[in-house]
Amino acid sequence: MTQLDPLGPLVLRLERSITNLDAYIEQRAREIANPRITATEQDADERIATAEQERDHWRTRFTDLQREHERQRTALERQLRTARAAITRVHSTLFLNTTAHVSGVTPTDQPLTDYQRG
Repeated sequence: MTQLDPLGPLVLRLERSITNLDAYIEQRAREIANPRITATEQDADERIATAEQERDHWRTRFTDLQREHERQRTALERQLRTARAAITRVHSTLFLNTTAHVSGVTPTDQPLTDYQRG
């Protein structure tokens, strides 16, 4: 055991050096990594913000297109109803004129024209 006594202080110094070296390595790793981590976080935040802006833009665009589609569809349905009503009136007029021509009675107070009489 007496031979270990002279090594005791050396072992303690080595243990302290190892501990200090571990602490130094940790400190340097943080110093090196922190700027990279910060830059990466900022880049990620910017990308997220850009993605959210694009999402909002496309959501607004979709809503606008949906609204315009509904507006145009409603207008076309109105035109279709008007056209169908006009076709129904024409069919009714043709039917009444045909019936009047056959029976000789007009559906209105106006007399038949020569063309309507055939």
